[in-house]
Amino acid sequence: MNLETNHIIIGIGGTGGNILKVIRKRLFQEVKTEEQRRNIPLGFVYVDSSMEYMRPNDPSWKVMGESTQLGKDSFLFVRGASLGSQLENVDSYPGIKSWIGDRKIWDNLVGSVGDDGAAAQRRRLGRFLFSCSVSEYESILKNQVKSVKAKSGKTDVTFHIIAGLAGGTGSGSVVDVIAQTRKHFQANIGSGMSYKIMVYCLVPEHSPLPGWDKGFYHANGYAALQELNALQVKRFIPHDVSGEYEFVPFEGVDKIFNSCFLFTNSNENGITVDTKKDLPEIVSDLIYHYLFIPHNDETRAFDDAYSLENVADGEKENDESAKTPELANAAKPVRTRRFNAFGIKRIVSPEEEIVEYFTYSFAKQALLQFKYNNWSDDLGYRDQPKNEDYNSFVTDKANLNRWMLSDAHLALSLPVLPSEKEQKWKTFQEDWNANIPNLANVAWAKDESRAINELAKFCEERYDKNFRKVGVPEFFAIKDQSRKDLAREICDTIEIDLFSQWSTGQKSVYELGRLMDTLITQTENRLKGFDARIISKNEELDKLFAEKARNEQAWSASGFLTDLLGKKKNLFQAQTTVLQYLYIKKTEMAGLIFGKRLLAEVLNEMQMLNEEIKRFSDRLTNSLNQAEKEIGSRCVEDKLSPETYKNTVVKYYDADDVKNFTSRVTRDQQIQSQQSSSIRNAIVELAGTEKTFTRINQHMTEDILLDIFASKAKSSAVNAHNEIITSKKQKLIGINIIEKLKEQYGTSDKQAELDEFARKVVESSGVFLSFDKSEISRQLNNNGPSRPGIITMLNSTLISIPDSPENKDFVDKLVDAFKRNSDGSRTFVVDTKSSRMNEITVINLTSCFSLRMVNDLRVLKQKYDLMLRGANPDVAKLVLHLEGDGSQYPRIFMPTRAELEEGQARLVQTTLPKLLIAKALGYISYQDRMDGTGKNAYCIMEMDEVMNVPLPPVVLADKLTEITESIDEEVAEKVSKEVQIKLASEYLHMEKRKELQESISNDIKTVVLKECANNPADAKYVKFLAATREAITILNN
Repeated sequence: MNLETNHIIIGIGGTGGNILKVIRKRLFQEVKTEEQRRNIPLGFVYVDSSMEYMRPNDPSWKVMGESTQLGKDSFLFVRGASLGSQLENVDSYPGIKSWIGDRKIWDNLVGSVGDDGAAAQRRRLGRFLFSCSVSEYESILKNQVKSVKAKSGKTDVTFHIIAGLAGGTGSGSVVDVIAQTRKHFQANIGSGMSYKIMVYCLVPEHSPLPGWDKGFYHANGYAALQELNALQVKRFIPHDVSGEYEFVPFEGVDKIFNSCFLFTNSNENGITVDTKKDLPEIVSDLIYHYLFIPHNDETRAFDDAYSLENVADGEKENDESAKTPELANAAKPVRTRRFNAFGIKRIVSPEEEIVEYFTYSFAKQALLQFKYNNWSDDLGYRDQPKNEDYNSFVTDKANLNRWMLSDAHLALSLPVLPSEKEQKWKTFQEDWNANIPNLANVAWAKDESRAINELAKFCEERYDKNFRKVGVPEFFAIKDQSRKDLAREICDTIEIDLFSQWSTGQKSVYELGRLMDTLITQTENRLKGFDARIISKNEELDKLFAEKARNEQAWSASGFLTDLLGKKKNLFQAQTTVLQYLYIKKTEMAGLIFGKRLLAEVLNEMQMLNEEIKRFSDRLTNSLNQAEKEIGSRCVEDKLSPETYKNTVVKYYDADDVKNFTSRVTRDQQIQSQQSSSIRNAIVELAGTEKTFTRINQHMTEDILLDIFASKAKSSAVNAHNEIITSKKQKLIGINIIEKLKEQYGTSDKQAELDEFARKVVESSGVFLSFDKSEISRQLNNNGPSRPGIITMLNSTLISIPDSPENKDFVDKLVDAFKRNSDGSRTFVVDTKSSRMNEITVINLTSCFSLRMVNDLRVLKQKYDLMLRGANPDVAKLVLHLEGDGSQYPRIFMPTRAELEEGQARLVQTTLPKLLIAKALGYISYQDRMDGTGKNAYCIMEMDEVMNVPLPPVVLADKLTEITESIDEEVAEKVSKEVQIKLASEYLHMEKRKELQESISNDIKTVVLKECANNPADAKYVKFLAATREAITILNN
C-alpha cells in the first residue's frame, strides 16, 4: 500500500483521539509489518486533557495482539496548568492576558471546574489548557513534519485536524490548533510548496448519550462553528496563544483551512449510528481512504471536491445587509462556504473478521487442550475433563521419589538440597551398616575383654558427634533451621515436574490442579499418621534396647570357658548386629520426628504452589471466556438484508461457510495438536530459564496471553485455510469481491437484484448532515445568483473498485447500476484501480456550503441563545467563546422577522437619545426637503469634507415622532459619530451642554407632545420621554 504524499493526523480531545485510534488500528490491519509502516510518510499528533486513550498498554488500541498505541513523541497531555495562579499574575503570561477575560468571573468558576483539571466542557478553559502547552505542540508537530518529509523526500504536507465541538478540550482547542498549524506552515507560491489543512468536526448530536451533556454540549457546538466561520473569512484573527505575536499572523494567507468536514450521528436519509462506537469508524474510513487513494486523472475531481482546492467562485458570502453590493464587496465576507459533508459505505468481504474468527477459534481449541486435554474426534478438544485416578498417581513410589516426598527424603536419609547431593550421603542404613562393622573391629582389637562395651561407646559417640560429621542430634538441629529451604526445594521439584508435564502436553492444567488437590489431601493424611509411626518406631527401639541389654548381661556373665569355646566372639558379633539395627532405627526415629516437622512445612509450600497453578488456570479460563466472547461477536451477520445496509460496513460473505470450515479444522487432531503445541511453547518461553508456574505467572498477563494466541493461532489458522481450501471459488480469504458479486449478480436475469443492491448502498451512504433546501436556494442580497450544484452544494460520488480487468464488463454494469440509482445532479468519479481487493467503497461528498444551510445547527443555536438568556449570561459568554462575547462574529443565520424587529427596537433605543442630541446640535434640522415640492422635513445636513460644500440632505421624516422609522445602521453610525465628535470638542464644557439640555427638553414639550395630540400616555410620547432622559444622562456624563 502506497501513500503518495505526506500526511499528519492531529486528533484533539476524546473525539479526535478516538478517531485517530481507529485510523491507527486500520493501518496496522492493512499494513502488516512494522518495517512497512515505518516507511509510510504518515505522522500522528494527539492532544488531550485526559489520559483515557493514552494509558500504557490500553487494550482498546490492540489489533490481534499488536498494540497500535502512539509513543510519547506523538502525545501532548494538556493538563496540570494552574489557571488560578496565572490569573493572579496575568501580565506575566502574554499568551493569555489579552483573551482570558474577566478575572472576577473566573474567580467564581475556578473552584467549580477544578484548578489543574480538564476542560469540563468550558471552551475557554480548554483554550487555556492548550495555550499552556502550545510550545510543546509546535515541537511535536514540527518533528512529525520533519519525519514524514524525510521518509518521502517530498515537501508538501496535508494536515488532518479532528475534533468534537461539544466538549471543552476539542472544541476549545480546535481554532488555535488550526491557527498555530497555519502559522508555522504557510504555502509558498514561489517554491510551489503546499500545506493543506483539512478539518473534521463532530457537530453535537441532538440526543447525546447519558452523562455527555454537562450543560454546554450544544451551545459549545454553535459557538465553535461561529468562530470557525469567522476564522476562515478573517473576521476573527485569534490572539497568538504562544505569546510570540499579539495576533496570529495571517497576512498573505489565502486559506486558513482548505476544507472543514462537518458530521453528526444521523445521515440525510434518517439512518442514525452510535456516536461513540460507529461514528469514529465512519470518519476514519473517510480519512483513511483519502490518504491512500491513487491521485490521478480519474480521481482528480474527487480530490478537488474533498479539499476544495480549485473552488474560487462562490466560496464566500458577502454581507447581505450592506446597503450596496459595492459596500459588501469592499468589506470582508461574512460566511465561508469551505464546509463539506460526507457519507461513506464500504462493501467488504470481511477478511480481517474472518481471520479473527479463525484465530480465536484456534485459540479456544488450544486453551481447551491446555485446560482439559480431552480430545474428541467429533468435537475437537472438549470443554470438560477426562476421568482419571489421581490417588494412584500421587501415591506411586516412583512419583514420590521423583518429587523427593518419599519417607527417606523427608527423614533426610536421602539428600534434598543440591548441596546435600554434592556430599554424596549414604542412607541411614547404608551409613550404619558400613560404619559399625569397622567400629566393631577397632573395639575387638583394642581390648577383647571390654570389646562389647567399647563398641557401644564408639556407636554412641558416632551417633552423638560424628554422624555426617556432626552427630545425629546436631545434624537435625541444623537441618531444622533450613526446614523452609528444604520444603521449597521439594515443592520446586514438584512444580518443575508438573510444569514439564503441562508444557509437553502430557497433562492439562485441570489435571495438575486435581493432582495437587489430591496430593495435598494425601499429605495431610500422611502427616496425621506420623504420631502412630513414631510410637511404632519407639516400640522397635525398645525391643532393640532390651536385646542390647541382654547381650551386655550375657557378656558380663561369661568366663574363661566361654572364651575358650568361642562363644564370646559369637556374642560380640550378635551385639554388633543389634547395634546396627538399633542405630539405624534410632537415626530413623530422629529422621521421623524431623520429617513430621518438614512435611508440615512442605504442606504449606504445596498450598502456595497449588495457588500458583490455580492462578495460571484462572488466567487460562479468563482467556477462554474472552476467546468465546470474541468468537461470538464475529461472523454473526446473516446474508444481505435491509438492516445490513444500515451498518457502518456492509459485509458481503456467507458466515455459514466460515463456521463450517472452522468446525472442520477444529476436528483435525493433527492441526489442533500442532497449533496448540506452538502456542504452548510461546507461553513457556515467558518463564525464561526457570520453567515454573510461579515464574510464568510473574511474566504473563491475560493481555499477553491473548497476544500470543493472536499471533500464533492466526498464523496456524491462515495456513490451515490456504492448505485445505484450494478452489478459488471456495476460498474465504484472499478473494476479489468483484468475483463474488459477479457470481451473485452477473447474469442478465439478476439485473433487478443488482439495481436493488446499488440503490440500498447509495441510500445508506448519504452524508451525515441534513440541509435546509430553502436556505440552499435563497438569493442573498449583494451576492451572485444561487446556483446549487454549480457554485454551491457540489455533490459528487466516488466509487472505488478493486482492479479486476478480467471482469471489466461486470464492473461497467455495476458502476451503471450505482449511477442509475443516484441523484442525477451528482458528479461521478470511478476508481477501478483500488488495491483493496476485498472491498468496494462508495463515498458521497456534499461540498462548498455555508453554515446557514445546515439544519442541524438550528437546534444548536436554540440551546446557545437559551444559555445566553439564562441566569448567568456573562459566565455563558465567557466560557462559550474563546475571545470576547461572540457578538463580534458575523451571523450564521439570516435573522427572522422577530429578530429583525427586536434588533431594530434595540437600534432605535440606543440611537434615539443621540438623535435628539444631534437635533439640538443642529446636525438634524427641520427644513426644505429640496425635492422641488417645497415641503419641509427633518433632515441630516452634511458638508463635503474635501470641497466644504453642502451635500444633499438625508431626509428622515416629516414629523419628529416618525423619525424612528428612518433609523438604520447607516443613520445610527452617522449620528453617533457626529455626537461623539461634538461632545468631545465644542460641547465639552458643561455650560455648553446645558444649552443642549434646554433645547431637548423644549422639544419634548413643544414638538413631541404636540405631535402626540397632547396625550402624555401616547406610546410615542413615552418612548421619546425615555430617550430624552437618556440624552440628558449622556450630556451630564
